[in-house]
Amino acid sequence: MVEKGMESLGTLNGGRHSFAKGVSNDGSVIIGDSTDGAAHNRSRAFRWTVEKGMESLGTLNGGESSSAHGISSD
Repeated sequence: MVEKGMESLGTLNGGRHSFAKGVSNDGSVIIGDSTDGAAHNRSRAFRWTVEKGMESLGTLNGGESSSAHGISSD
């Protein structure tokens, strides 16, 4: 694996910012939260992979926001 340094993961639907908060052991999955431009810039938990990029994990029970803070080793 070639190290490239810091790279942007982007945001959800043109949101204002995103924060990475966890990485899987092999580095293939990153989780965190991003403001979502399609949801009035409310925070949404995300999962990021090279194959799919940043994907919103939505909210629970129709809540206004969500955030991811941990990831399993696999």
